[in-house]
Amino acid sequence: MPDGPSEAGNPQAAIPNPQSKEEIRFSADVTEGARIGEHLVKTYKGNVIVAHGGTILHADEATYVQSEKKVLLRGHVSAVDSSSGRSLYADEATYFQVDEKVALWGHVSVEDSLGRITSNRMTYLVPSKELAAQEHVVATYGKQTLKAEQLRTRREGKTIVAEGRVELVDKENRLILTGGRIEYDERAKFGIATGSPKVIRRDASGEGSITITADTMAVHTEENKTVAVGNVHLVKDRLEAFCDSAAYFQQEGKALLRIGPRAVQRTGDPEKNDVLRKNELIGDTIELTLKDDVPVEVAVFGEARATTTTLDASGAETPDKSFLKGRSITMKLKAEKLEEMVVSGNAISHYRTSQGEKKQPAENDATGDRIVLFFDGGSITRVRIEGGVLGTYYFASE
Repeated sequence: MPDGPSEAGNPQAAIPNPQSKEEIRFSADVTEGARIGEHLVKTYKGNVIVAHGGTILHADEATYVQSEKKVLLRGHVSAVDSSSGRSLYADEATYFQVDEKVALWGHVSVEDSLGRITSNRMTYLVPSKELAAQEHVVATYGKQTLKAEQLRTRREGKTIVAEGRVELVDKENRLILTGGRIEYDERAKFGIATGSPKVIRRDASGEGSITITADTMAVHTEENKTVAVGNVHLVKDRLEAFCDSAAYFQQEGKALLRIGPRAVQRTGDPEKNDVLRKNELIGDTIELTLKDDVPVEVAVFGEARATTTTLDASGAETPDKSFLKGRSITMKLKAEKLEEMVVSGNAISHYRTSQGEKKQPAENDATGDRIVLFFDGGSITRVRIEGGVLGTYYFASE
């Protein structure tokens, strides 16, 4: 077959023999040829069609430099890769015949059965189906939108690697994932984020949210699961949690914190003259249960310890500090306020409270197999101790 371009006056005649990798065919309203130095240059104007292998390109104008085997296309450029069903659009493009590569710029977009990617510049390799996009990149897949400074695809476009101020928005699950780099497998619905990643999960009202930050984060969008590793920090209103490994199961409304987990919640409103307290939990594993995105239960397992410290009006800690410890601690909340606390397995309670400026504080120590505390408005109203009960009470003194 001839190595140079073939031409036809009829656009339909320009597209036969699409499997040929050697021949490139052109069709246009007007064709002009010229030799510039050692280069043979042909210009095509009006309803330009270029066919090479399984790739068909359209444009208002095209210039073919035969010695370099490249086509310069301008105006309403489109390209169709028939082997993948992918379509590309741009203001201008260059097609490299030998590499079967398309370089596009100006209002670039690529579309296929999975979704759409737009940017200012893009390069597409026909044999590998891989692309690289730069500048104001936006990828849309169903109800998920990915934004980045640059993006490239692998595995025939099914895996996306986005870098530079990356943001993944999942409208269906009310989730936003940001980071310096996100690699996302569209087929597996799985993404890994690095570079100070952060997940924000809005509640059904759109007002409250859960925020998770970590060194590395993995999101399983189809399973509604987020896994965070390294310096994990979870924030939900006045509840904060810290650990080195965490998993959040959105569908079940549960979060599991492992490797040095610690949860802190502050209660009381200084403007309402409430008693201000800081509640802290530590253990081997902390499990948070949420209902309608509101915490309803916190459970601690393995060397569990709960500490409550009274704060002054400025938020500083006072000497009034009480603690509970056991093999497990379960806290039940209502409207995000503590209602009941159950300590199980060699339960120990130490309660300390001031009785006025001139008195020594009262202290109460108790042990048992199980200790149950009941709360109202953040204060203990009743205590029940079960099994092998021992206790000591130190009365307040002048």
